[in-house]
Amino acid sequence: MLRMTMFVLTLVLSFQALASIGKISAVRGEAHFLRGAQEVVINVGDMVEEKDRIKTGANTQVQVVFNDRTIVTIGKSTDFSIPQYVYGDADTSKAQFNLAKGVFKSISGRIGKLAPQRFKIKTATSTIGIRGTTYIVRVVGSETSLATLNGATYMELNSGKTYDVPAGKELVYNIDTGKVTLQDVSSTSVSVNTGTIGDDKTKTADNESDGGSGTDGGGTTDEAQNTVETNTSTTQTTSQNVETEDKKVKVAAGSDSYTSYGYWLDKTTQERSSPYSEPLSGVSLTPNMQAVLDGIGSQSSLTYSGNLTVFSGSYNASGTINMTISGYSKDVSGNMTFTLNGVQWRPYFDSGTINASSSSFSSTSFYDGSESGASYSGSINGKFYGSNANGVGGTFDVTRNRTKAEGSYAAKQ
Repeated sequence: MLRMTMFVLTLVLSFQALASIGKISAVRGEAHFLRGAQEVVINVGDMVEEKDRIKTGANTQVQVVFNDRTIVTIGKSTDFSIPQYVYGDADTSKAQFNLAKGVFKSISGRIGKLAPQRFKIKTATSTIGIRGTTYIVRVVGSETSLATLNGATYMELNSGKTYDVPAGKELVYNIDTGKVTLQDVSSTSVSVNTGTIGDDKTKTADNESDGGSGTDGGGTTDEAQNTVETNTSTTQTTSQNVETEDKKVKVAAGSDSYTSYGYWLDKTTQERSSPYSEPLSGVSLTPNMQAVLDGIGSQSSLTYSGNLTVFSGSYNASGTINMTISGYSKDVSGNMTFTLNGVQWRPYFDSGTINASSSSFSSTSFYDGSESGASYSGSINGKFYGSNANGVGGTFDVTRNRTKAEGSYAAKQ
């Protein structure tokens, strides 16, 4: 009889292990699984199952290590659920996390690399996509925010508008006002809780997650609790409509008072292509560009500064752009600065020919300025907006040595 009981118990435990999608690696405070009508206290070492819903109390943190090594740290007063999780190969892997309220931080694992197009986070107001990254999602009242610490993410609102959130940026959407704000991350915006998993009040697992098919191995980590210290900068607001094709979505990377800029994203491959720049609603081309040029004294100039987005292969970045219209030569010159795949780019351009009839310019004269060891070539174009050419926006392609990058920008006086 005892032998039979042990056999049945072994079968039950084996079934539970096979059905699990992850494991609780650390707990601080009190949290519960909601499984149907059951409410179960969460303890270190508990198996996590697909369809689980996790609710945390005040001053609580729970860390989950999933079978694909995705690490999720759930903060206080949070309602987090896992409606879908399958860890297989590139064709079958998929995951969806839902956040009703509260905050969680995640370091993506194998699914984020194998099938990023099928890894989604849903809130009441948006769908969030990842591209192999570390990020934080927060829902508090009428606001949903997404902060990207490493890699890249994007937020697609229920209205269909999609916004890119590069590393070091936080997107905040207020459903009551409809305002979308892109800003630098801060230690406050990326903090999951005041407490930190791994301190002396936290229960942690002695052993690593059992994992599932294809597990990479490796122990638990408190990396998901690290915060990022950055200086905040001027807030940038984006609110352009987004057009969609069968397989592509137009992603707005940013905007100023005159133009919006971004690129097209392939929903299946997550590849970026076709950078774009377009005027905001109600903004028109400069009506008399020749009068603007004639009004610039020979010893004077018009100067512009703004922001850009750029991509090359699987890498993307944000950066800055500065431009000048010379009153003497009546042409456009400028420079860009951005860091792509750990390499800083500082291309300069000049001899930009202005076409007054179309309020536009273009240049194919790129050079390296004072940068040592770099050779640049490329092209840039743009259009001027406002009564006195107050803003300019356009696209560019630039090659540094043998690496080509594409992007778009918006700048204003």
